[in-house]
Amino acid sequence: MEQDSDELDDNDNNNIMEWEEEVPFLHDRSANAANAEDEDEDVDLLFLLLLTTSMRQELDESIDLLHSQLKEQIRLEKRLNRLPPEKKERTSWLQFNEKITDEHFRRMFRMDRLAFDSLCHQICSKIGEEQFRSEAHLNNGGMSEQKTKAAQQRTGGCTPGEIKLAVAIRLLAGGSCLDLIPLFDMVKSSTHKTFEQVVRWVLCTFEFPLPGILRREDWSVLHEFAHDFDAKSGGHFYGTFGALDGVAIRINSPSLKEVPDPGNYYCRKGFCALNVQAICDKHKRFLWAHPMNKGSTHDSMAFGGTRLLDLLKEHAVKLKEQGLFPCR
Repeated sequence: MEQDSDELDDNDNNNIMEWEEEVPFLHDRSANAANAEDEDEDVDLLFLLLLTTSMRQELDESIDLLHSQLKEQIRLEKRLNRLPPEKKERTSWLQFNEKITDEHFRRMFRMDRLAFDSLCHQICSKIGEEQFRSEAHLNNGGMSEQKTKAAQQRTGGCTPGEIKLAVAIRLLAGGSCLDLIPLFDMVKSSTHKTFEQVVRWVLCTFEFPLPGILRREDWSVLHEFAHDFDAKSGGHFYGTFGALDGVAIRINSPSLKEVPDPGNYYCRKGFCALNVQAICDKHKRFLWAHPMNKGSTHDSMAFGGTRLLDLLKEHAVKLKEQGLFPCR
């Protein structure tokens, strides 16, 4: 019986194959159906790919938005939780004075305290308290109306005029800005600006006395200078009221951008310099100075081009009548 059933199945399969061969359009329809199924699968795959890409773009945009919001929140919290900067306390001029002795002060600034106070008073009287800003002026609220008061408090307040003058004098005496920075709680750039500012103060406050004496024809002052030279020389130099000489002040070599002839600043001593002409009295106090000559300029030519020489020529007759004359 089993053998008969197997033979029937084989006969049925053979009949189906023969039937499909006799009816070919049925075979094509099945092939088309298979292709349609493949195309549907491709469309579904493409749709899935597009959907995934779109979702990924939206997810990236959402992540970027969250990152930016998080950064903004962190920045806001830092600003709200940030502690105000601590108020800086600068060493006052009074505190500095209490730390050193009179001898230390004189050796440090080449003058005693009274001379320093007198210098501060003269400069302050000439340029005014608003420019000099003495420590007493600042302590009495001298900067309370200024817009920079709050910022100045965070940096230690305005530097008093006494400290600025002390910094400039110390630099002129051979000190280093590296020593002054911790001493007066300043920064390096501030020491340079302070020095330039004090130089402008001095030029505005003081002038060399000799030109003014000659213009006023104040012969009594010149006779005092002459008596000092006379006493020093044992009577040989009476009438001499000043000693004139030139000195070469070394400078850095200037460039063509700064001056048209940098080579003329090279002096006979082997370095670039300014030829400074100066007149001093018997006590080595400067009566006049002219620093505007190039290093290669001869002393006679350097002095010959000054206004002081013209002033001396104008008063030559009266000076001769007084028995006064400058000495080189």
